[in-house]
Amino acid sequence: MLGDADEARWQRALDAHPGAPVFQHWGWGEFQRGGGWTPMRLISEPRDPSRETAAVAQVLGRRMPEGTMFAWVPGGPLVSEPSRTAEMMQTLHRTLLDEFGRCYTRCNVMAPHDKGTFMMTNASMRRPNRPVNSRYSVFVDLTAPHDAWLKSIRKKHRYEVKRAEHSSLEWTFSTDDLSLSLLADVLRQMVEEKRIDVPIYSFPQLAAMRGALGDSMTVVVGLHDGQPAAGALVLSLGGRSHYLAAGSTHAGRKVSASYAMMSRLYQHLQTKGLTTLDLGGIAPSNRRAVGVDHFKLGFGGEVVEYLGEWEIGSVPARLLGNAAVRRIIRSSRPAKPEKTEPQSTEWSTWEGTDREWDEGLMHLPHYSVYQSSRWGEHRKAFGWRPIKLVARRNGTVATMVQVQTRRYSRLTGLAWAPGGPVGDVASCGPLLRRAIAQEMGVRFVLHRLNLTRPHSDEDAFRLERLGWSTSRVPILSGLSLVYDLVGPDREAALTKNWRHNLRRAQKRPITSYLWTNPSADEMKTVYDSMHAYKGIEHLAGQNTVDSMGSLIGLFGGDCLVVRCDDEDGSFLALRGALVMGDWAWDTFAASTPQGRKLYASYHAFWTLMECCRERGVRNYDMGGIDPIGNRGVYDFKQGTGAVPTRFLGEWEFSQPRLLGLIAGQRIAKRLG
Repeated sequence: MLGDADEARWQRALDAHPGAPVFQHWGWGEFQRGGGWTPMRLISEPRDPSRETAAVAQVLGRRMPEGTMFAWVPGGPLVSEPSRTAEMMQTLHRTLLDEFGRCYTRCNVMAPHDKGTFMMTNASMRRPNRPVNSRYSVFVDLTAPHDAWLKSIRKKHRYEVKRAEHSSLEWTFSTDDLSLSLLADVLRQMVEEKRIDVPIYSFPQLAAMRGALGDSMTVVVGLHDGQPAAGALVLSLGGRSHYLAAGSTHAGRKVSASYAMMSRLYQHLQTKGLTTLDLGGIAPSNRRAVGVDHFKLGFGGEVVEYLGEWEIGSVPARLLGNAAVRRIIRSSRPAKPEKTEPQSTEWSTWEGTDREWDEGLMHLPHYSVYQSSRWGEHRKAFGWRPIKLVARRNGTVATMVQVQTRRYSRLTGLAWAPGGPVGDVASCGPLLRRAIAQEMGVRFVLHRLNLTRPHSDEDAFRLERLGWSTSRVPILSGLSLVYDLVGPDREAALTKNWRHNLRRAQKRPITSYLWTNPSADEMKTVYDSMHAYKGIEHLAGQNTVDSMGSLIGLFGGDCLVVRCDDEDGSFLALRGALVMGDWAWDTFAASTPQGRKLYASYHAFWTLMECCRERGVRNYDMGGIDPIGNRGVYDFKQGTGAVPTRFLGEWEFSQPRLLGLIAGQRIAKRLG
């Protein structure tokens, strides 16, 4: 173990490991010392003095209850021979045991995943139940000229960079007090505006980091009209830099400041002689991270999988260590909201007209067509009983929800609220569930909500406190894409491939037009042709003549269907949506095999967007995406330039819990 006087020796050891992550920097350990951690630097000396050191590891230690040491190794250990990674971690743990008696060791190995190394490591160590970091990141190569790099990034990102560059943004690269203060302000505003729980750095923390890391710290801040718009913190070691924290304000997001910041940052890091920018992690399996991942993946980097986190210790030590991790994670979250609805909340059955219901919905944020009266009537034709409830607080409507219900016996039933509730989720606790059960006339109810509003941790924590849990068997992915119909240049937002296919379609002898009297029977023939071509006949039940005819009849002029024909009048493709206010929801989409050859789907979609614009629609919900299970549909929708959105999604409550366990799978199948 090395003492404080061995910084030069530690640096020489790091020099033998090019590409070492910044979290093994001596200064990072000193910065963490101010947060209550004790940095320890260990070197595994080779038996042959002529050979390089076998491994080095900067360990951050903290005492847990009963004297057990929590040893956290961020970014390491660094091992000369990757095949010996597991051996070195075991040796490190034994060294710490000899020093402290009881120890829980967790390593986050930020070396590229190698199958052989992983198998050897997995045979002797454990993955932690609650990892702190994602195993995936994006590496941007900084050696290419700036112009060449700009050409390599996604079309949409390049467009946003150019747009932001014309927004009179002023950029500074400095670590003086003013720059640190501005960056701290940007991070604080971002967290408050987005209501997210990502860790941020205050001015005192940034100042302490500057003192510990010196020139290894880079801070960029962008100003718009004299106010902070975006900022980022980057740390470097050797030729590798790490994108540690970044954010933008509401004003900055309006002018795409973050995109221009990445362009300026690329150029600045090049001047410092850095060769790689690690964008600080992506989380492909975390639906909350879809927006951040989309941003990072668009800058032309390479996705890298690390070996990731591993833990070593006795069973009691691992229990203590994982409990400590949970405490650390909880301490970074915003305060939990109230456990029950506000006392002034009163739920009652809606007694107004259907038209008044729909008008009331559109006065609340994040309304949905699936909560409209006409959608309720549509589901009523297929065996569901819609119930409309409203929560008033001090005489003012706070929340509205239309619940589709079914009774399975005199005692049990299902309550399903697609697209809702709409309004304040703080009202959606025991009082709501009691009102639904009373209206249904049953004792035991499986309640399911599907909130189609952007996800926020504050709303999610509130729902948890009100007794809801995320659905065990979700029906939908909870992800969608929202297409902006009022953007200045929608064609520029298209991906290169999507634009190419649209132009192909426009050159073919086909026409797309708004179908004034859609025929459900003719639409069904296109769906059947598509299902047979794709070999998915089992999905034919989702688009029956009765279902499509019901929607067309109930929504009338608010059901827009675009039809695409060839020069002989043969039906090639269709695209349709339901309109409510200034929103539209993707509802129908099908193409025949011949239509696929002629790229008719692109023609139909583009025409439908023009029809929606003429109707005053501002936002178009693409109707859900599944990037893994249905990649083709996702690529088509994403290619339009629509913005990924993660909804609060599906939540459930059942009393008793056994009801939810038994009925979940069956209900998901029926509702799907």
